[in-house]
Amino acid sequence: MRVIMLLLLLAPVTGDCQIWRNVAAESKNPGYALQPIGEFHGGEANLEDGSDWFALRCGETCSVVSVRAAVAAEFDPLLDSEDEATGRRVRARGVPEALFLLRGTRLSRGTVLQSTLEESTGTNGDEEAPMTTRLVLGKKELLLRRVVESAGGEVARVRVILESGGRSQLLAESDSTDLAGYVLWSGDLDHDGEIDLVVDLSDHYNMSVPTLLLSSEAIGADLVAAVATHVSTGC
Repeated sequence: MRVIMLLLLLAPVTGDCQIWRNVAAESKNPGYALQPIGEFHGGEANLEDGSDWFALRCGETCSVVSVRAAVAAEFDPLLDSEDEATGRRVRARGVPEALFLLRGTRLSRGTVLQSTLEESTGTNGDEEAPMTTRLVLGKKELLLRRVVESAGGEVARVRVILESGGRSQLLAESDSTDLAGYVLWSGDLDHDGEIDLVVDLSDHYNMSVPTLLLSSEAIGADLVAAVATHVSTGC
């Protein structure tokens, strides 16, 4: 089931179906990797215990530090029988406040500036979802907008769009209202003076697709480029 949902999210649809864009599917830069901290099904933590990474840590300030990954087997209550432990618990050794493990050619150790975030929400079924997320870092500003288009009283398309200085970039679109575009972190991660983001671009309520978007890797008129992503499922 997890494989089927992953294919639906990341693979182009052919035939008579609508082809939806999601930049998470385009994040094939071999120079980068993203691994969230937490508990995962076995195949969702593709890293070795003791392997070298950067960690993004945030307290009163944020910084990128060199760490070793701590990966431990644990019981997966969804998939394991009593004598199994196929789940994986991922941490950054000695850095309990780490948010993500990272690798990247434009990443380096040191303090990183974090953006301020102002979010307005709207009703999405029985829940609240972000409609606009304003990110500000010094004189730099990005606006992440969630646009819901309807046809015949039904949702026809949901788009997550990044805007700045008269430019816009489509990050993801879907016919599912589960596409929300939650900003998990934002700031100047690559030290180029522009705003970078980690955004969850999942369009399924039971999936998480944090995607690393860097300004320094953007091409042409794009504001950012998707350089790494991670896919995981819940229950």
